[in-house]
Amino acid sequence: MDERRDGLNPSRRKMRTLLENGITRQEIVTDDANDKDFYAISAEFSNKDKTLVFQFSVKHEQKLDCGGGYMKLLIGHVDKKKFGGDTPYMWISYLILFSKSQ
Repeated sequence: MDERRDGLNPSRRKMRTLLENGITRQEIVTDDANDKDFYAISAEFSNKDKTLVFQFSVKHEQKLDCGGGYMKLLIGHVDKKKFGGDTPYMWISYLILFSKSQ
């Protein structure tokens, strides 16, 4: 993730990649409880000849002036270990944004 976009100092930011049930989850964890956390999760699937239904829910525990989340539906092969906020948009078939409005 780019420091200019998330506003975190690289020395205070750690990236963890965990594998759970074949799904790669990346977490950016900060050592400051006031900083926002960033999470990414990816998994391969096929919906050939099937309808794709996607449900997304988020609960913001901290008071946010601006915030939200997004879902990237990718085409082709993407290295899940490198998947994250800076995944090239050329691989994205759909980008759906969810945001809090004031």
